[in-house]
Amino acid sequence: MGRFLLVELEPDLAKFGTTHNAAFLSVQHVNGVRSVCDLSAISRDTLATFLMTDAERAVGLRRNRSTTERILRRYWAS
Repeated sequence: MGRFLLVELEPDLAKFGTTHNAAFLSVQHVNGVRSVCDLSAISRDTLATFLMTDAERAVGLRRNRSTTERILRRYWAS
């Protein structure tokens, strides 16, 4: 089984009696889920950082320590 899960939402969630937030929170509160992120709310660079292996992340963060990467590094370490 993969480490990541892709959830596709219907365009009109109200038709199904739910909202974007309800779907998001439902997945977020399942036991074993570490984090949930709305892909429309993050940049391609941030997504690439999320999907890196630990080894790739370590090499990339040592080589280029931008403010954004330092923040992400602290986030993942916590």
